[in-house]
Amino acid sequence: MVVFTIPHAKPPNEEIGAIELGQMIKDAVGDNHVFLHGEDHKEIVNVETVMGKDTEYVHDFYMALKQHPIHVDLRSYDAEDEVLSALDVALAYLPGLTNMGMVDALFNSLNDICEVEKIEAEYSTHRLSVASEALFDTPSIIIYVNEGAVDLYSAVSEAVVLYLAERPVVQKIE
Repeated sequence: MVVFTIPHAKPPNEEIGAIELGQMIKDAVGDNHVFLHGEDHKEIVNVETVMGKDTEYVHDFYMALKQHPIHVDLRSYDAEDEVLSALDVALAYLPGLTNMGMVDALFNSLNDICEVEKIEAEYSTHRLSVASEALFDTPSIIIYVNEGAVDLYSAVSEAVVLYLAERPVVQKIE
């Protein structure tokens, strides 16, 4: 079972890529997984900062991590993004924390269906994944989707669901 987070909902759900991809994944995997959608615009309460650490969303996330062996953080970016616009999907990782074997396996699954790249994530803007990896020893995968690649969302969601079904979860601490 997996905890899926979409931390930065923007009124009215402007981060549509992550929301649409999350819904496709949810439809495919059913109710055995937890999907947590942020309700606040990130400029109001950013759950990825100290200001958001005591929110109900973060507490629900922590409770879900206690019961699920993997975390997937879904995010999206504008098709005109200066850095990522050439990509359909970016897999972010936290140096020194992320299980790169898991990221590499998902990269290989997605590489045949879309333009994908691995990118280094900032610890300060990915606190949910940092908490998952460092505090709960739960592997975290960060997936960014290009909002302009909507025609690929179905194939990407299928690849993610298949990856999660086939991939054994490896905890760092036994």
